[in-house]
Amino acid sequence: MARLIFAADTGKLPQYVAVADAQRGYLLARIDAVKEVDLIDPQKLAGYAQQIRQMTGEALLQAYMEELKSDAKIEMKDFVAAEK
Repeated sequence: MARLIFAADTGKLPQYVAVADAQRGYLLARIDAVKEVDLIDPQKLAGYAQQIRQMTGEALLQAYMEELKSDAKIEMKDFVAAEK
């Protein structure tokens, strides 16, 4: 999604970017403005990079877990506690 957002033509705004997602349905992003920034604070930049790494890691882990679930032949049953 991020690649599509950054590749969008911002000559005429607002601009819409969409992608189909198997887990969440259809994702839609609206670009209202593009702001030119001369210099980004290095501390903020490091924070943004950390957030992107975390989000990417979470997405990769989720995809990995879904792949494992689809390959495993596990049947989930309701749990009922035995009464004494």
